[in-house]
Amino acid sequence: MVLSAGQPWCVAGPPLEEHLASNTLWPEIIKLYGHGSDLFALAARSDGAVLASACKAQIVPQAAIWLWDTTTWQPLGKPLEAHALTVTQLAFSPDGQHLLSASRDRTFALWARQSNPPPGEPLYELLGKTKAHQRIIWTISWSPDGGYFATGSRDGTVKLWELPPTGAPSKPLQTISAFGKGASVTALAFAPAAL
Repeated sequence: MVLSAGQPWCVAGPPLEEHLASNTLWPEIIKLYGHGSDLFALAARSDGAVLASACKAQIVPQAAIWLWDTTTWQPLGKPLEAHALTVTQLAFSPDGQHLLSASRDRTFALWARQSNPPPGEPLYELLGKTKAHQRIIWTISWSPDGGYFATGSRDGTVKLWELPPTGAPSKPLQTISAFGKGASVTALAFAPAAL
């Protein structure tokens, strides 16, 4: 509820969808339906052709990742399933050939783009899933060349991983945990070029 500035006793409800769509800086263009709860993570492939989305989840079907064609806004194949809880972040590799997902279930999943999936089948296939941290994984980031990625967690560690030729990595190349007791890593980014 909002009190009107001009009339101190006038109470109005929140703005309706029609008002927001026509009177905001970024009007709504399209609605995507498919998830059973509030969206929690989004990522766009570098060519802009695919959008990945995930919502809050308590069970595997809710934790599915949906891929959307950005020209038709239709789902691309079946949703991707690998996690048991909310997917906290999604990231496409710079070349768009891989998708990385991180979850509250303390795992990350690595997906590879299929060249010609059969109709209705997922555009990306699961290469593997790795239990990477002792607590929730909040953030992931790809290196500019796509050969490495990092994960950051509520356990206060950042882990660096190398993209393997097949499957998902099982051991990090390096673990950094110098953030202090109780620290949580909530954001990561690689420098765009060598320093």
